[in-house]
Amino acid sequence: MKTEVYLRGENIFKEVSIASNIKSRISGEYLKKWEEILNLIADIIDIPSVLIMRINENTMEVLVNNTNRENPYESEDEEELGCGLYCETVTGKDKELSVENALENDSWKDNPDVDLDMISYYGLPIKLPSNDMFGTICVLDNETRKLSETQKELIKKFKNVIEKDMELLNSQNKLKEKEKLFQKVLNHSIEGIALLDKNFNIKSVNTKFKEIFEYNENELININIKDLIIPEYEYEDFLKYKNQVLGGKDVETVVKRKTKNGDTRIISLNLFKVELSNKETGVYAVYNDITYKRKREKSIKEIKNRLSLAIRGANIGVWDWNIKTGEVHFNENWANMLGYSLDELENNINTWDKLVYEEDEKEIEKDLNEHLYGNSKIYKNEHRLRNKFGNFKWIRDIGKVTHRDKNGEPIRMVGVHIDIDEKKRYEEKIEYLSFHDDLTGLYNRRYFDQKMVKLKDSNKYPITLIIGDLDKLKEVNDKYGHSLGDYYIKKSAKVLKDLVRKKDTVARIGGDEFAIILTEINKDKIKKIIKRINEELNKINKKEELSVPLSISLGLETAENKKEFEEIFEKADRKMYKNKQLEG
Repeated sequence: MKTEVYLRGENIFKEVSIASNIKSRISGEYLKKWEEILNLIADIIDIPSVLIMRINENTMEVLVNNTNRENPYESEDEEELGCGLYCETVTGKDKELSVENALENDSWKDNPDVDLDMISYYGLPIKLPSNDMFGTICVLDNETRKLSETQKELIKKFKNVIEKDMELLNSQNKLKEKEKLFQKVLNHSIEGIALLDKNFNIKSVNTKFKEIFEYNENELININIKDLIIPEYEYEDFLKYKNQVLGGKDVETVVKRKTKNGDTRIISLNLFKVELSNKETGVYAVYNDITYKRKREKSIKEIKNRLSLAIRGANIGVWDWNIKTGEVHFNENWANMLGYSLDELENNINTWDKLVYEEDEKEIEKDLNEHLYGNSKIYKNEHRLRNKFGNFKWIRDIGKVTHRDKNGEPIRMVGVHIDIDEKKRYEEKIEYLSFHDDLTGLYNRRYFDQKMVKLKDSNKYPITLIIGDLDKLKEVNDKYGHSLGDYYIKKSAKVLKDLVRKKDTVARIGGDEFAIILTEINKDKIKKIIKRINEELNKINKKEELSVPLSISLGLETAENKKEFEEIFEKADRKMYKNKQLEG
């Protein structure tokens, strides 16, 4: 951990390495001892203030103060770093500082301690065993003071005492951490534990150890562990770890060990040195059997590999969306499906946005938000994406939120694209054929009937229905053949289709019968449509010199409401037949 101190004399800031949590591990016993040392220094030197200062990340703190004199400083007093304290210079330079009278020194006359009338200072740095800076031991006086070399040497001796205490404290804390780890392991008893002497003979084991290696206790005690559970191919590593732990360095590794029956176990192994009750060196060995875990990991890896092969083989595009950043990762199939290579696409959500067919956006947004807000277990949508060549391809998009934050907001979503273009085109073709007439391309009777049912309860009134019947089609078929009859039908269909609005419906509802549905249209416009139909038929007759003139008998009826709509077809049909009879 680093902090910065201000060196007043040089007028610069300097970085200092400090420990982050040593204070919390200093017991009251040590603090009391140090207070007694400070009181002793104050008495011997006859000085009002003796302090141990602790440097923190942002402050210089009074950790311990002498209590046998009138001292303006108290424990836990703090001053912000950066204001040029005496102790900042000591810790920054890592050496002693002596100021006999700050008021006579331009560099020190306005330092913060002068406000407490502390004009004289002598301090030494205190270091931790890690060589990080702990703080200082210092003396301050409210009058000019020049310490003798003997007095300085005395303070240095006490500084050494404090640093030795730090080393002892560090060792004690390490020992406590090991004891805590050991106690935790024993209490939970989920790993096999063996206590070994310095030669690695077994002194004791727990139940889990016996369970893992299939021995009973009588077969283990006072037997060298090498002879029981170490495979020959592990001897070299075993000796290496043995020497490492006996040298004072803990071991944490993964090894293979054998059971009584010769089965191999994959073990997560921890070794650490301890002192036995007879004061000799011992080792605690902790064995966590991870054989099943490793097999499962291997199995999962194999499944993932097979899945990856399946995805590639099935041409499935995969996407992985970081919802917070907008970053999206696509696989090669995702890009290839649309005619791109992966390096041609940017890894962000805009790539997908730009390719979506505009008319599909609203439905996508609805389905996606349903899932993102937790209202559906999975996101599914079929939409069109523009490929590299400008054509649109149908895609089935399936995904799921895999991560949410603590507030339930979605963070990550993963999904797949499946190419359904051929299937969709086929379905569209089937749908087209089921609602269209093969000969003319107009809607068929099935579509017409469904349209009429929907319009009955709609708000599209007034609705006008025109029924048309091609005149003399039987005569044309009988005299000139069905090919010419088909020509008459197609020609009539084109006239009717071309002369109505795009939103109107034109259908072939019988062999020679047509229907036109006009919605929300006034009578004048209807008359114009009828007039244009007749005029166009006359033009064709003049131009093509047909054997039998092309003509269509028409009848129309308008419904202003649902009740009138119920009879609209019959009335329009009757009027058509009436006009047919009149025209002869």
